[in-house]
Amino acid sequence: MSKTQWIRDQYALSPEKNIPSFASSLNTQSLVPNPVPQGTVPKSIDMIEVAAQISPNDCRLLLAEGAYQSLLTNIDKGNLPASQLALQALITTPGLSPSTVTLLTQVLTESTQTIPDPNWQAQIYASPAELAGYAPVLTDEVVEVLA
Repeated sequence: MSKTQWIRDQYALSPEKNIPSFASSLNTQSLVPNPVPQGTVPKSIDMIEVAAQISPNDCRLLLAEGAYQSLLTNIDKGNLPASQLALQALITTPGLSPSTVTLLTQVLTESTQTIPDPNWQAQIYASPAELAGYAPVLTDEVVEVLA
């Protein structure tokens, strides 16, 4: 539906017939249910938590690998595919204990999972015009549409 037709329809439904007040009502934001459904985001990798579960010897082995620094850099950048590649490389580090290999394998598996987007809000502030997908309605537009 065009913005012009939408304004006409809204005016016909509105008890407010004062044009500046009507235009203002179409732009007034209020708290409404978020029309966008909650999405998902990749599950983050917390290497501090992981490192706390690794023996000092295995930590030394991992720190000697260039893939560990690559992993940290890519986690910071939010580059999940590169983080997963670095994790795969670390899993093959010679001399790692079986428990560390298992832990890193678990982290790799979990890194492919998603969680509900923690930044999504169930309610947002939006105007009727915004919810309909239109730019703010100007008084002059209403005058022109109703002329």
